[in-house]
Amino acid sequence: MSNIRLCVTFVAAFLLAVNVQVRAATDVEVLVGKLAQITSMSGQFEQVLLDETGETIESSRGQFVLQKPGRFYWLTTEPFEQELISDGETIWLYDPDLFQVTVREVSEAMDKSPAHLLSANAATLSKTYQVERQSQNEFTLTPKEPQALFDTLVIGFDDNSVGLIRLNDALGQSTVITLADTQLNQPVDASQFQFVVPQDVDVLVD
Repeated sequence: MSNIRLCVTFVAAFLLAVNVQVRAATDVEVLVGKLAQITSMSGQFEQVLLDETGETIESSRGQFVLQKPGRFYWLTTEPFEQELISDGETIWLYDPDLFQVTVREVSEAMDKSPAHLLSANAATLSKTYQVERQSQNEFTLTPKEPQALFDTLVIGFDDNSVGLIRLNDALGQSTVITLADTQLNQPVDASQFQFVVPQDVDVLVD
């Protein structure tokens, strides 16, 4: 899974505000109720990729800012610096060590991916996912299409905040993203969701 897709998938999981058709209507009501309270979110993250045995393949950490609908700033600080930014229409992936930025539009194709969970409407998501409540604070989303980027996506809550995202893929690998020092629904500087290409940086259009 590419860095863009992985990071955007993570961001998407925070910003659901949906009414998905699933077998247990109460599961949907609880999930929607929790996520509807989140209009913006910021904090620290740690991301770990695990193999099928649970061993760590790679890890990273950094800071994030999210705001509905579809805007985010995702800064990886370790093991190397990388910025992933979107204003809801364009996505920029900036690698300062490579003097390179990759630009991608938020297209119809991405609307069908987990990336667009951040601003997708009820009709879109009802065609794409099944939702099941595993416990009081944990929900599993299963894509209906087999070509999806993951087999299941688990969202875990700490009180009213998203605390854990787990992506399980067809190879048995899992990406686990843990959040800390989170702040909900605070004023957000909109300039964080814009990217100005630095001088002497190569621009790649994806």
